[in-house]
Amino acid sequence: EGLPFAIDRHYTRGLNPDPHPSISWSARVPDYEIVPPEETGQPTRRRRAKPRIPAFTIHRYGGRLIYFWFGMRFGVLMKLFKRGRYSFTLNCIPDTLLLFVWVPWNSVLYWISEAKYRKRAQTVPLGEPPIFVIGHWRTGTTLLHDLFSTDPNLAYPTTYECFFPHHFLLTEGTLPKVMKVLLPKKRPQDDVPVGFDRPQEEEFGMMILGQGTPYITHAWPRFGPADSD
Repeated sequence: EGLPFAIDRHYTRGLNPDPHPSISWSARVPDYEIVPPEETGQPTRRRRAKPRIPAFTIHRYGGRLIYFWFGMRFGVLMKLFKRGRYSFTLNCIPDTLLLFVWVPWNSVLYWISEAKYRKRAQTVPLGEPPIFVIGHWRTGTTLLHDLFSTDPNLAYPTTYECFFPHHFLLTEGTLPKVMKVLLPKKRPQDDVPVGFDRPQEEEFGMMILGQGTPYITHAWPRFGPADSD
């Protein structure tokens, strides 16, 4: 079944006696499978077939809308819908309609921001090389990133800059006060505080700009990892 814009709860439902299980991240499904030795003479790997989900379907159950899609421009959002074959869950339909109300404004604000700031941004010197924090999920990279952000000699991308990369220079003084209703107070997986002014992974900015990133898997996770498309 399709789970658009959802954190998948179905993987843990069998382990959790609570009829309303807490949100948890779904496990990554390998993009290969083991071929039994009786078929080939010895165990081998072959590429796993992606699930075939009919297009334009509406499912009853699913997760909840994730807030970071609201920073996309219309073309990137439609590519995301195409990956999910335009399948929806009932509880996501109202928020999905809200996406179509807001997302076109990202394009308008982008062109205004480009006209106002592009030349000035191109003249900003980049004197020092960046510092990259690289690690597997759940290994403390967020904590290390937050520690770096306390150093006054270092700069860092904020949540607002990563979630609205097209026009944050133009709107960061006003729009966060309105869009903060989209943010939870804490991350569901570890209770780390969330806020538009807090440090954030630039990977989200890449995703919203339409660049290749495994974070796209958050939309329709049952289609498998996005980096194996």
